[in-house]
Amino acid sequence: MALKAHQLAVREFSLTKQDYNLVDEDERLLFFMLAQVSNELGILHAVLLQALNGVKPYLPRPVRETALGTALYMARLMTNRVTEGWAIISAEKTLKLFDQLWQSVPPNPANGDLYALSVQARDQLEQYFSTPGNLITKIRNKLASHVDRASFAGAYALAPDDLDMTDFHTGMVGTTFFGGADSLQAIAVAHLAGSDKAEDASDRLFRELQSVVEDLKTFIDGFSVAFVIGRFGPDQLSKEPKVLSDLPRARHARVHYFMA
Repeated sequence: MALKAHQLAVREFSLTKQDYNLVDEDERLLFFMLAQVSNELGILHAVLLQALNGVKPYLPRPVRETALGTALYMARLMTNRVTEGWAIISAEKTLKLFDQLWQSVPPNPANGDLYALSVQARDQLEQYFSTPGNLITKIRNKLASHVDRASFAGAYALAPDDLDMTDFHTGMVGTTFFGGADSLQAIAVAHLAGSDKAEDASDRLFRELQSVVEDLKTFIDGFSVAFVIGRFGPDQLSKEPKVLSDLPRARHARVHYFMA
């Protein structure tokens, strides 16, 4: 099926709770957990990319700074789900079930090299998270879920005296963007990244997240395909797709571009 740049082919896979009742409880809950990790990473990634569209030099400064603050916050939130996803994927019972499911899948060219790609992705995740002091783990432990005194005190101490700390007030309740606070948050990220430049540290975090999220999604895709075929039959994934139109051109990025 030849698709245009703003189109996406979507197969609807419909089951009921009665169908899932026939599957072992541990298996179905593992499937749902991994699926939700994928969902939420896709949503956060989509918002992050949308925010980065606002960091263009020709846009007003308040728009640029708010957009960058939004993107960096989405990145910090993503470190939570990435870490939780890895905890599930790295568990021995997950790997055992993954192999069992794929052993039950009949050979099919449509599945291509998904098994091998999933194994490779899992190995790359292992390599990243086994590296002491990796950036995602640092950010997750220190900055993903907390707004604490120590982080701001440390960032303030590291900030140069001439740091621009501009806030943007609209005059409407609840809509002020406090650029000074966001600058300190970016400095805290830079400190954990071992950099004295907040922009370089943010770019590094974005790059590492993109790579790790890609590997997580590849493994989850491989697990889910094997789960569906192994437990509900190959016909479930061979239905005629529906074509969604008028989607953003960046549909090739593995994020939720159903959100037109």
